Amino acid sequence: MLDVVLARMPDRDQHSVNKVLRVYERPHKQRAETLINLTAANDHELHLGEGAAEERDKQFAALKQGKGPLPDKWADADVQRMIYGHGCMLVAQVSF
Repeated sequence: MLDVVLARMPDRDQHSVNKVLRVYERPHKQRAETLINLTAANDHELHLGEGAAEERDKQFAALKQGKGPLPDKWADADVQRMIYGHGCMLVAQVSF
């Protein structure tokens, strides 16, 4: 993606370079923060001690019966689309 925004740079002026790097940084930083937050939430919900493990196991058991939310955020269809369906090249082209 960096090559897409660099190719759109009108000149090699410092202002242009800074603008290009901001265009590159904005969507990456936002996505990285979202993924880090998802990872922390999953870690908190799925890898806690005894009491929490029992609750987590109950949630997975209920899910097998078609009841309740999916405890594993990374397995959620909406999260999967957000992670793997992201068009970073399109974002770069549109952002500039």
